[in-house]
This record gives sequence, C-alpha cells and structure tokens, in this order.
Amino acid sequence: PTRRSTPKPAIRMSAPAALPAQKKEAKLMNPSGSKTDKKSKYTGWLSRVYNVQKNKITPELRKKMKARAEVTQRLTRNTRKCNKLKLFSKQSNKAWSVGYSKIKKAQVEAKSSGRRASFTRIAEKELGVMNQLQRQLSEDEDDNTMARYDDIAASEAAEEVDQSEIAEILRELEREPADDEETKTKFALYETFLQTVEHIRKETFTFWGDAKQDFEGNSRGQVERTLKGIDNPDNMMVDFDGPRWFVHGMTCKAQSNRDKITGALQMIQDKLKLLSGQDSCPICLDAFEAKPATLKGIIAEAKLEKFEKQITEAKNIDPKKLLANADKDATDTFWVEIAKATGLKPGHLQRLKRAAATAAAAAAPKPVHVLACCHKVCKECWDNYAQMNRRSKCPLCRSDDFLQDMAQEFEGLQGAGAVPAPALPQPPRVIPISPASPPTGLAGGRVRGPVSK
Repeated sequence: PTRRSTPKPAIRMSAPAALPAQKKEAKLMNPSGSKTDKKSKYTGWLSRVYNVQKNKITPELRKKMKARAEVTQRLTRNTRKCNKLKLFSKQSNKAWSVGYSKIKKAQVEAKSSGRRASFTRIAEKELGVMNQLQRQLSEDEDDNTMARYDDIAASEAAEEVDQSEIAEILRELEREPADDEETKTKFALYETFLQTVEHIRKETFTFWGDAKQDFEGNSRGQVERTLKGIDNPDNMMVDFDGPRWFVHGMTCKAQSNRDKITGALQMIQDKLKLLSGQDSCPICLDAFEAKPATLKGIIAEAKLEKFEKQITEAKNIDPKKLLANADKDATDTFWVEIAKATGLKPGHLQRLKRAAATAAAAAAPKPVHVLACCHKVCKECWDNYAQMNRRSKCPLCRSDDFLQDMAQEFEGLQGAGAVPAPALPQPPRVIPISPASPPTGLAGGRVRGPVSK
C-alpha cells in the first residue's frame, strides 16, 4: 500500500522583535494618532525648550531660580500644613455636632415610642473620629501624602456646620441631664472635643513658629496679634455662676477658641497664597497665567500700526470682544461692524482677526502639574519630559540631571536628523561706510539719522 503523507502546516514568518531603541522610537513617535504630527510636536517642543535652557538661562539666573524655588517649596509645604489644621478644626466641630444630634434624635424617638432612651455607645463613631484627628495631628506626613491638602474647598464645604445648629446644641446644654448615661455621653463629647481643640491650638502655634520667617512687617504682626488673643486670660476664663450646667460654659469657651484658631489659620492661608505664587514654568519659562491682551498689542501682532489711530478711535473696539469673536467668520455681524467702524480693508481685517485669535490662545491659562516636591511645571512640558524619561526629575531640585537628560535627548535626535541645530544668537551685521562719500539710500538719497563710522 502507498504511504499517505500528511502535509506540513505552513510556517508563518513573524517580524523580528524590535530592539529597545526601536521600541522607544516607536513609542515616542507614535503613541497614538498620526506619526508625523506626534513627532513634529515633540521635536518642536524639544528644540524650543533646549534653546531656552541653553541661551536664555544663565548660571546667575539659574542660581536665582533655585533660591526662589526653595522659598516656594517651603511656602507650599506650609500652605498644606495650614490647610490640614483648618480642615481638622472643621472636622472636629462636625463630629461634635453630629454626636449631639444623635443624642437628641434618640430622645425624640424614645418619647414617641414611650420607651426609655438608651445612650450607650450612641456617639462612639464621633468620639472615634475626634480621637483619630488627634493622632493624625501629631503625625509627620511626607510631601506625597500632604499633597491631598492642596485643595480642601470641597472637603471644607462638606464639614461646615450651620451656626443655628451650634446655638441649638448650646441651649440644650444649659440643662443638666437627669439620665446618667446621657450625662456621661454628653460630657465625653465635650471632653474629647476640648482635647482636639487643644491639639489643634498646639500644632497651630508650632506651625506658625516655622512659617513666620517668610512673613514681614504688618503681615507678621497681624497674625501674631490674632494668635496672642487666643491665649488671652479673659478668653480662657469660664463663668460657672447661675443655674446652667457647668458643661455649657466650658463648651461655649471651647467653641469660641476653635473659631478663633480657625480664623487665624484662614488669615495665614490667605497670606501664604500671595507669597507662594510660582509665576512661570522652569522648563519653557512661559507664564502660567498670561497677561490680559491689550488693543495695542493686538494691533502690533497684526502689523497694523499705521491704522492704529483709526482702530483705537472706533466705537465698540474692546480687546475682550475681539478675543471672544476671534474664531468667528469674517462675514459674521461682529466683524462686519468692526470693518465699518474702522474702515479696514478685507485683507487688513483678516490680519486683525488672526492676531486676535493668537492673543486669545496666549491669554488662556496653561494647565499646571504639581510635583511631589511642591514645585510646578506646565503640563505640556511635564508630559513631554515624562515621555522622554520615565524617571523624570524636578528641573529645579535636580537641575543638573534635568539638563543632562535634555542634552542627551536633543543631541541624539539631532544626530538622527530629527531636530535642527540649536539657534545661536547672531552678532549684529556691520556694514562699512566709506568716509569719502556720504551714505546713500536705495534711491541715491541721503540716509536720515546718525550714522556711525
């Protein structure tokens, strides 16, 4: 019998695995979308930033930037500490008020059902919250953990307690409870709340001792007078006279001190915001908040200076309106009215419109990335730098490493022909003039103005 042969399966040839350098090139140039667009944007950014770092930032300027960065870093850390103390103050107040609200709710439910109210462990959760706050106040947290206190507006709003609710609780505390369990629970809430306020007060004074070095003159004096008022002997006295339960007067004083501490922290927070502003990105040197556009600047961008008078004197010419309507077509009513008011020809109107669009793009605030060290970098620069090097460094804290990364990447792409050579400042062109004959213009006339020989 003839032996039947089984056909061998076809061998599929797979493409050779990309080398690490090729993989980096592929990821760099084509993370998503068009290869050409991504490559062009990245190499354009790299060339621009490399030239800025090489030609604009002198050793003296870099030294000043580092010194300013150290101050900014310290101020940002102090702002986070201040925010933490202020938030904990409001959280303790919230826990205290919720605990008393639970007691009142238990009383109402017991009255409606005809049963005896039970207050055992009724405010256990709120007491636990305040004890936890006391422990956290004493803990030293690193910069990564403290970054969660950068923006506490939403958390503060959630912890806010209405003043009418506090006033109602204080009225309830005027009468000493008849039930031993209720007395014990209410006193435990007061005692734990007072301990938390004392912890916040202690940490506030310690914090101010570290933070005040950046305050000068009236700003420092104002904060110190406010903090001194917290420890004023009159402010610490409690009046136990009258038929009220003694816990009422003590709670009123604890609430008053908490309010004063929170007010002092708010004052410090406002001043720290003014002091800690980092204006520009240390990589590209672009400002985070652009200056508002002016009509004169838009005219200069459009190179319409010879029409400046008729543009500025026209009615309803407002830079904000020009920017807001920059993306509209020239046939839109707004631009038709501008053309009538200024008498600009269609070509000149288009130049004005393009200049307004450029100004609108420049006026938009740049998205900011805050590093763990508290320094800020514009998001565009950080995204590109992180794409270049996964172990990216702060350009201020580790400027030497950052500059080395930039130089290696630029020189590597320049060697591959991906980026042009860096632009170097060119010396002014000097045209020799013969002293025997007077200088002449293009038409043979005399050149007006001084001419150096």
